[in-house]
Amino acid sequence: VCDIISKWEQASKELHSGKSENTRTIRLTYKNRLYFSDQIRGESERERLLLAYQTNEAIIAGHFPVNKEL
Repeated sequence: VCDIISKWEQASKELHSGKSENTRTIRLTYKNRLYFSDQIRGESERERLLLAYQTNEAIIAGHFPVNKEL
């Protein structure tokens, strides 16, 4: 997380000729899904499909870090 914030700061400074802006607030959301072999066996196809759709929506909305550098 710290590496990502550092890259954002560096990119912002490069964009704005070294100026540091504190007007923008970044909100981070931590989502964690634990995968245990016992749970996977009991998970239905619909549950897996729902998770895939939710992840897709998060990516489209920009809430999921999708970047070649990450």
